[in-house]
Amino acid sequence: EEQPDASGTAADCLPVQRLAIRKEVVGLQFVDDSHVFTASKDNVLRLWSAGRCQQMVRGPQGLSGAVYVNGDAFLTTEGGELMHYRLASGTCASQVEAGAAGTLAAARTSTGAAGVATAGGGELVHMWQTAADDDLHKVLTVKAAGARRVRSVTLALCSIRYQFALVFGTPAQSDETILFRSSLLSQWQD
Repeated sequence: EEQPDASGTAADCLPVQRLAIRKEVVGLQFVDDSHVFTASKDNVLRLWSAGRCQQMVRGPQGLSGAVYVNGDAFLTTEGGELMHYRLASGTCASQVEAGAAGTLAAARTSTGAAGVATAGGGELVHMWQTAADDDLHKVLTVKAAGARRVRSVTLALCSIRYQFALVFGTPAQSDETILFRSSLLSQWQD
């Protein structure tokens, strides 16, 4: 199968913001048309606008991943914790033991609760939800049979259910991408 031509020039894609981050970036996400969220190995969470840091919050030691959802950050640490951070106050609202969570994704439900997916070494992907008290609760575990490591996960709220996709490596073949749909949304809402 022939690949599409991707031979654009550098002039086709001009930088709009340059972010001065000196450590390895473990989380990078567009927030809206003018803001970017970053998390880096120096354990700092930043909100940027026009190339300038507008907000900076010190995160936990051993920060390994981060996603932004409506003013909150969901973080994973090298120690296997999943944390829900309130960026406005710079405080941790809740944390749970999540195991080897090398990758994570998050989405907001219509009720304002957040759904979070974590994955890492092995076959398991864990789905979490924030409750009215901001605590994180595990609501679903999915097994990617035969996976040695889940490399990437994405999560979206699509009308009445969550959809998530996994990219994982298996011992016998190259990476596979699998899409899942959960009809358990009613269990995820407050």
